Amino acid sequence: MTYSEIKITFNQDMPINGIARINYSIGTSTAQILETWKTSRSKSKEVTVGTPTGIVGERSAINFLQAFNLDYNSSNIFEVVRISNIVIIKSINPNLKFNDGQAFIESGHSTASISTFFSGPCSKTYIITIDGMPDEDVTYDLMFLPDVGRTELGKAVKLNSAGQKQIWIDVGSGPSAQATGTDSFELTLINTSATPKKVSGNIGFSNCEV
Repeated sequence: MTYSEIKITFNQDMPINGIARINYSIGTSTAQILETWKTSRSKSKEVTVGTPTGIVGERSAINFLQAFNLDYNSSNIFEVVRISNIVIIKSINPNLKFNDGQAFIESGHSTASISTFFSGPCSKTYIITIDGMPDEDVTYDLMFLPDVGRTELGKAVKLNSAGQKQIWIDVGSGPSAQATGTDSFELTLINTSATPKKVSGNIGFSNCEV
């Protein structure tokens, strides 16, 4: 019998230094499965890039499965199945749970940059530009302080045919709903090993209407 499971679809052939990471928990303890693609596997937690097959992502799935079994499944605590470019991992431990059923594939492609569209005494508008591959799937975490209610975790977006996506972010007395103080944010791309993958912005203000 199996319990929690996760399905990973490799919709691209992973490049050198690409990363796959899967978070899971056992009771109150948390852990992470982490594999990094290299020209050839020379130590644990490395996956050989290899030569692509006729199916996009299939070679990455094959080699990931081999590395995963060596690094994390020597005691057969998981049931693992591969279908073409898809890997399905199932836990046989009822206390082991994959967090949110998510696997983060870091392609090494996308980067983030920031510019200011408007700056005033009480508010500021930033433009975040994500650059990557055409139609690339990108995931980011967006953290706000002090207004944590605006936080977005694991937000998935698709880049356009030119490999770009713009995100507009307002900070200031309006979003933070205070007349005096600071408002800040930090955006982190979580499916890339490229740099820069983290940008941030802030504003300090006083005597502003809310």
